[in-house]
Amino acid sequence: MRTDIDPVHTSLELLHAWAEAMEPWWLPWQGQGLFGCGGGHWGVQAAWRHVAATAVLAQAGGPRAAHWRSRSLCGLRALLTGHHSGGGRMPDGRRWGHAWIGILGIERAWFAIRLLRPHLQPEDHAAIDRLLADEAAWLCDDYERDGVRGITSTKWARDRGNHGESNIWNGCFLWRAAEALPQHPQAAAWRQRAHDFLCNGICVQADLDDARPVGGRQLRQRVVGPGFFDHFAFDHHGYLNVGYQVICLSNAAMLHFDARQAGASTPESLHHHQADLWNVVRRTVFADGRLARIGGDTRVRYAYCQEYLVPAALYAADHLGDGHAMDIVHGWLRTVQREAVFSGDGTFYRRRLEDLAARSPSYWLRLESDRAGSLAQLVAYLPDARPAPAAGDAERSRAGSWAEPEHGAMLERGPQRLAAFAWRAQGLAQGMCQPPQDGDLAEWEGNLVGRVDFADLKPGPERRKLLAHDQASFPGGFLTWGRLALGCGSAADEGWHGPADGQAVHHLAIAALPDGRSMIGIELVRTGGTVALLRGAGALHLNLPNDCFNGMERTLRTAQGDLRLQAGSGEGLVPLDSRWAGLAPGWSCIGLHGGTTLAVDRSRQRRGGHLRSLHVEEVMWGAWQGPRLVQPDSVVLDASWLVRCGGEDGDAAACAALNPAVLLPAPPAVRLVAVRLPGSASYVLALNTGPDAVRLPLTGHVLAGTGAELPGYGATLLAMDA
Repeated sequence: MRTDIDPVHTSLELLHAWAEAMEPWWLPWQGQGLFGCGGGHWGVQAAWRHVAATAVLAQAGGPRAAHWRSRSLCGLRALLTGHHSGGGRMPDGRRWGHAWIGILGIERAWFAIRLLRPHLQPEDHAAIDRLLADEAAWLCDDYERDGVRGITSTKWARDRGNHGESNIWNGCFLWRAAEALPQHPQAAAWRQRAHDFLCNGICVQADLDDARPVGGRQLRQRVVGPGFFDHFAFDHHGYLNVGYQVICLSNAAMLHFDARQAGASTPESLHHHQADLWNVVRRTVFADGRLARIGGDTRVRYAYCQEYLVPAALYAADHLGDGHAMDIVHGWLRTVQREAVFSGDGTFYRRRLEDLAARSPSYWLRLESDRAGSLAQLVAYLPDARPAPAAGDAERSRAGSWAEPEHGAMLERGPQRLAAFAWRAQGLAQGMCQPPQDGDLAEWEGNLVGRVDFADLKPGPERRKLLAHDQASFPGGFLTWGRLALGCGSAADEGWHGPADGQAVHHLAIAALPDGRSMIGIELVRTGGTVALLRGAGALHLNLPNDCFNGMERTLRTAQGDLRLQAGSGEGLVPLDSRWAGLAPGWSCIGLHGGTTLAVDRSRQRRGGHLRSLHVEEVMWGAWQGPRLVQPDSVVLDASWLVRCGGEDGDAAACAALNPAVLLPAPPAVRLVAVRLPGSASYVLALNTGPDAVRLPLTGHVLAGTGAELPGYGATLLAMDA
């Protein structure tokens, strides 16, 4: 375990500065007051997290302790009054509660009520009990989400029942209510309903046949359907959602620690498949504590779901026996410190999210309070945690393979490389190949999938459709291939619309090679039967974040020398006049065929995600920009590339010299790329972009695919003799 930082002391320092910075956002209300904008689901939750943060500050003592306790008590009382059971309203004129997400705020702040109990009045205790009983009754008798009544659990979000995360927090709340009100006539019913919710949290197909008893009933009698895939992929919000896998872990963690501190019991269903899920999640966390969102993200980068890795990691260290989980907490805390210094005013995000704070203060306050809430949890829970001892190397403990074929996801992690690809990522299709130590290097949107920009008034992820995908694993790597329709339904001025089924097809083959360092990709984009209107295109599309976490500057090493990129200092496509580039220590990329130079697409504005929360440089191969009219059945991109992790500074130049920018001879529909790596290892990747099977003149050891017999739209990877 890392001991070079005091988590409690550091968290309290950050919380003190944050709470002072948030004072302008204190809203007096009916003799009390609360934090934030006065209502709405997320406004209520932000207010709860402010209650928690100020309760922790009060408990810690100091010259402002009485002030923070007053803030916490006033906020708590305003929230209790504004609930359906409280007889009053929130400042926005509404009451809160009786919603699938209503009790999440109180779940995340329950430890604060324990801290405040010595200072509560009898009427406060009564109001808390009324809220518990009222919400428990609603969850038992009237629960619905998205217009569907009752507990639901489906693998696919499109089936409107992929609700594992809320099933867990609702189950935890019901158990909490039963423990707090054991004499209530419905307490036993609440416990049974809690088991039902929790068993439908992290549940897989095999649970439907499992006769193990849970709370007096068989597991299969409680589970209504699988909510996770067999290997614990989660399709929440319609994409491979690592962040909400973490949320599922975090809510179990909160009840686990709250119950320990209160001397209360926990349900046997609380830990259902939590260890299985953690075994997947821990491979999608960088060594510095950042989430590796291998399936993308609709959220602000390094925020929200990221924060709830803190209780999840504490739980993993304490209950699941992961001796290296505390390293994650320390890494996260260092990132929080770094950004707080960058903000410079006590807030966590003011400077990086300046645009969001101006456009949507309520969303910004939600994110600020998320981070404060997790720091408060760290202060509250850590003294009672019993972390397992660390054994061996942390990075090697997270190494290994993972795949979910049905969802189209693969991961291979080793000491030098974290390689992944997900077809059903946010926006469809993204890859990752980077050192596993440094989350500063990760921006996932469309990463390692060439970009084609169509003339479009409202571009978005819905303009792409997944046509087909397949995959295969082998020791030390993987191969995946498939096709995307691009430019579906694009709209321009004067009533022009692109065809609904797309203007082009993007063929892809991506292979993580068994050397533990490299990834190779082949891309071909061809227009369909109609004219296409394009604004630009480029293969590779490797995202390179360039923000406060790396000092707002990146230096690329190229054949022309070093190129310094100051964040936000340029716009448009900058050619590098080089086939290779060193992107960061131990990380490089090389263009193979289909171009003459790498280029960097730059932007003065932050553009990471739709909320524009991160400066990103985009490294392209064979790229061009500017409006073009492209004829039917024309090639837009035809390229291949290599990304490398580890190695010395000269590795990229040496590797480029070993691999001239040519294709191997092959039938017209086939792209055949050979790669020779330093040390004489050689591989051939083949992709058939046509519907007809072909036989290739290849010999070598087949790692994945069908070898020389290449089916229509198939791919294969071979290791060649030295």
